[in-house]
Amino acid sequence: MSNFNVIKLNAIPSTSDYLKNQYVQGACSDGDLVWASDQTAGRGQRENPWESRAGLNLTFSVYKEFKEIDLNNIFLISKVTSIAMAEALMVLGIPQVKIKWPNDILSCDKKVGGILIENIVQKARLKATIIGIGINVNQVDFPGLTQATSMAKITDQLFDLEKVFAVFRATLGAQFEKCLMQNANTLQDKYLSYLWKKDEKVHLYNEKETFVGVLRGVDNWGCIQVEREKGKVFTYASHLFRMDYKS
Repeated sequence: MSNFNVIKLNAIPSTSDYLKNQYVQGACSDGDLVWASDQTAGRGQRENPWESRAGLNLTFSVYKEFKEIDLNNIFLISKVTSIAMAEALMVLGIPQVKIKWPNDILSCDKKVGGILIENIVQKARLKATIIGIGINVNQVDFPGLTQATSMAKITDQLFDLEKVFAVFRATLGAQFEKCLMQNANTLQDKYLSYLWKKDEKVHLYNEKETFVGVLRGVDNWGCIQVEREKGKVFTYASHLFRMDYKS
């Protein structure tokens, strides 16, 4: 299992930004993990804010060096992290866990967590990755966020954050260890088994267009594969289209 150097802090703007600042100062080591009780300016995909109540949820970031991973297969990091989160939630008794492309973790079709992958590339090589993780644990109200839920809301029970963190840390470490040893097809099959709406109709949209297609998969670059016409599959990057929660 991967070893983590856990750094627990009370209140900081962002655990990922904290690690980036440490990296710039030459103060990061492989496996550094920053866990904040209160993340006051957390970020999600596309710089969206991550709303999290102090002391009720799990927000942490990991600095990890994946020197063996080629830039052409960089989505592997997101796959492995997503699988780890899904498996940790299932260990904790959370039902119907799925991965919603590109970076949300769902339970019962609602968002219970998310990840933010930020890669550090130097001279066309992957130097390191900062993985930000947020899990809604004991927060039960999410004003204005109709698709948000939490472990407590789903199960009608409160959780010990230390125990929840221990499960996520262990599962993430185990997945990091296995990711480079697993057959690529085996890992892809496991990821697709968790993929929300696989082989079902999905709504994709951007500022100019909305369309419905059948979700067929996600490629090694993290691009979604959607069948828009019978037998014709198109590929889209996450910065071009978003996936709606509509069925």
